Amino acid sequence: MLAQYSVLFCIALALFRDPRDPRSFDREAIQDPKIWSMVDKIQLGREELATYGSKASSVRFNLKDGRVLSRRLTTFKGTPELPPTRGDVREKFMLLTRDCPEAGMSEIFERRQNLEREKTLDWLKA
Repeated sequence: MLAQYSVLFCIALALFRDPRDPRSFDREAIQDPKIWSMVDKIQLGREELATYGSKASSVRFNLKDGRVLSRRLTTFKGTPELPPTRGDVREKFMLLTRDCPEAGMSEIFERRQNLEREKTLDWLKA
């Protein structure tokens, strides 16, 4: 699981697996030569952030055929400027609880979304 804290590994893994799913960081991924081969091709750089603030990020791919693909983002989903939707939160919750009965997890999610209406939290123990 420590690999999830490596920016290089996370970038490489995202090309082959779902980086939102903690299970993507299993032993098989850690030992996957395709991922490590990609890690070796990634370079991190620093750019001046004064123009964009501290939340700017850019990515550039130098392709074998000579083309360069790049993109800069100054807003990210999950920040106050672009908060996740209820659907985004539900999708993540269901992903992280996928080994539990889906109906039960849906109920817990709905109740959690309306927590102010609950009289107690005893239902969480069940």
